[in-house]
Amino acid sequence: MRVCLLLVLALSGPVGAETFLVLEPAVAQVQAITYGQADLTLLTEQRRIPLLAGRSKLEFSWQGMAIDPTSVRIKLPTPLSLVTTIFPPARPTTVQWEVEAPQAGTYEVEISYNLAGLTWSPCYTLTYDEQTGTATLTGEVELKNATGRDLPDLKVTLAVGDVRLVKEPRKAAAVKLTDDVLGAARARATAPAVPKRTVPAGGADLGRKLFGGLAGPPRIPGQQLQPPRVPRLPRTDLLQQYLYELPGRLELRHKWVKRLPWIGPVTVTPQEVLRIAPQQHGLVARRILVWADEDRAALSPGPLPAGSVTLVSQDRSLGPVPLGTAKLAHAPAGEKLELDLGVDSHLVVQRDLIGYKTTDIVFDGNLRVAGFDTHERYRVQVRSTAPRELAVEVVETIPGVWELSSRDKFERRELNEVAFCFSLKPGQTKMLEYKITRHHGKRAIE
Repeated sequence: MRVCLLLVLALSGPVGAETFLVLEPAVAQVQAITYGQADLTLLTEQRRIPLLAGRSKLEFSWQGMAIDPTSVRIKLPTPLSLVTTIFPPARPTTVQWEVEAPQAGTYEVEISYNLAGLTWSPCYTLTYDEQTGTATLTGEVELKNATGRDLPDLKVTLAVGDVRLVKEPRKAAAVKLTDDVLGAARARATAPAVPKRTVPAGGADLGRKLFGGLAGPPRIPGQQLQPPRVPRLPRTDLLQQYLYELPGRLELRHKWVKRLPWIGPVTVTPQEVLRIAPQQHGLVARRILVWADEDRAALSPGPLPAGSVTLVSQDRSLGPVPLGTAKLAHAPAGEKLELDLGVDSHLVVQRDLIGYKTTDIVFDGNLRVAGFDTHERYRVQVRSTAPRELAVEVVETIPGVWELSSRDKFERRELNEVAFCFSLKPGQTKMLEYKITRHHGKRAIE
């Protein structure tokens, strides 16, 4: 399939005759801001266009590429002015602009549009030395070009964050251009461009935070907010967006795949924790590496997107030993990073329900049960068989409205999660006892 990307100039002569000149101006520079979670790229081209004095018509057309026609915009230098934007009937892959030049000359214009097919995904390698406790993280980014066109001189910026799309890019490229759609597109095309915020590149400082999360819901005047029975969720970075600018420029032709260095290598000392989460993994311990505070910031000041991790153990006698792969969940900026290394066999766990009763039954007007409380008592026994001291967490995930009481120290982490944290010496056994009170029906809202 032949890919065509042309600019067609219609030049108005002195007697009103219209002469069409078809050419493909040289691309001075191509920049791409590509979003990893969505097949979406904002591509910006800078082209040098020869124009005569007066009004001229520029035509931008494409074939074989998933471009949203309503996203195509042109940015003109100061001497030029945009008269109108035209979407020719029965030509959904064409956008025309009528521009006016005070004098003849060659001008540099900027054309931008949303494009599908240029995607990226992160790949990590973690080398862990169990004797020293140090971990070295290296990150690469894999770029794939399935846009339908070659990109011989490309500057890439990676966007990390939550992308909320009204319509998927490929569906937007195939949308029927109705009068309402064209009216909105013309309004966007003639609106002044928003100044861009640049993000420096280089070294470990790979990104800069552009947008922060909301501090909380807006307060309505006169509204009285009642304190909830359970703590609120901690602030997340659902509205954060970061830009990572890759150094240098690259050639990325259609159907090419390239891997580029992105992070590290960075060596830090994470905390190793054996986590027991009965609701998620049953009565087995999972080996978790945790990076927090300065160690987390050393890896990257911004968020780390989700990706696959190749695990390597650094053995003094055997050297690097592959351990398999793991999945790294999205790690927001400023929050701790966790990596699950798999099941650990150094803990023997037993969890028993030792008591249960129902109280505080509430009836409605028809004498039907409308609410009640249940009380559950648990005993958890954890024994270590490891030759070294271990950090252990017992995590309980409890849905609904509830309360937990225990003589042992615990911390509430999430809306429905508590954790008992302690250490075990070789051969030591830890016994936990706690009571969970659950509120059902009307008892949950009283």
